[in-house]
Amino acid sequence: MASSQAPAAAAAGGGSSAQGPQQPGQGQPPLNTALINLALLPPMHHEDIHFAATQADEYLPTNPELPADLFTACLTTPIKVALRFWVIRNPRTSKVTVEMCDQVPGSVLERRTPIGELNWIFTSITDTIAWSTMPREQFRKFFRQDMAVASLYRNFMLADRVMRFYGVHPQVTPPMPPTHKHPLWDSLDLEIDMCLQQLPRLLRDMERKKQREDRMARSLVRKQQHYPAAVNGGGGACAPLPLPEFKAPLGTNLEIAGDFVSMSCRHGSRIGLGGTIESEDDESDSDGDSDGGGGGPISPGSRESQQPLGYVSSSYFSNQLYAFEVWLQHAATVVSQFV
Repeated sequence: MASSQAPAAAAAGGGSSAQGPQQPGQGQPPLNTALINLALLPPMHHEDIHFAATQADEYLPTNPELPADLFTACLTTPIKVALRFWVIRNPRTSKVTVEMCDQVPGSVLERRTPIGELNWIFTSITDTIAWSTMPREQFRKFFRQDMAVASLYRNFMLADRVMRFYGVHPQVTPPMPPTHKHPLWDSLDLEIDMCLQQLPRLLRDMERKKQREDRMARSLVRKQQHYPAAVNGGGGACAPLPLPEFKAPLGTNLEIAGDFVSMSCRHGSRIGLGGTIESEDDESDSDGDSDGGGGGPISPGSRESQQPLGYVSSSYFSNQLYAFEVWLQHAATVVSQFV
């Protein structure tokens, strides 16, 4: 009898505990009020910007001459991708290979270099394409309010053009009008063509300049090795170098001239006819280069070592300014006819 009453009491006690109120903190995690407030906020997805490489049923192109992640390469290094894309589409019209595109000298931060000039031209062309295709409010929002967002949109326009060539359609949210067939892309192709036509000569000049600097460095090391013996006498091993005669013209500061002669002699140079400085390695350095850069004196800090590349700058911006001036003249004539 007692055993039959015990399970009933246990069941009655269990029912009362299940139906009775639970104390807070017993078996339940505490409520996170911050997450509740965040969930109650209105949706803000309309302020987000999303870039996607492909549509849902597409894959990235697998051309071995292109980067493995072509979309990311377009967003991060658009000039190099534009150079490669031009060479791939024009294999027979240029002596430039795809590998040579990575050797174009310069930096995007230096406007006077080939890469820097192409970057400025690319920015000008993509801004013009966006201004002529997008609504004004959208253009001001994405191209004039934040520099990072504007740069991403410019690079995305290039990615849209390049990847559509391989049948891939990049996506962006908020959407923007298609720009891959805009005629101003031909202007960018022309500027890339003009730059790449100079690339073989620029690479040859850079290699010759590097060889001359190497010879200069080796010559300077040899002179520094023999310099202590020449100055101290070397215990009879080598006599001091005699100072050459130097006839200064009238009105010359003799103190400055004496310092100049002393410095030239310490570096192993000699005073030639007419007071010109001649290096001991002039004959060895004149290796018959037809560009006129191998026969002159080579010394640290000379203009030969600081000579800029023989890059011919583009006339793109000057042509645009001239076209704008012509437009202003015709616009003034048209306006005066209706006034």
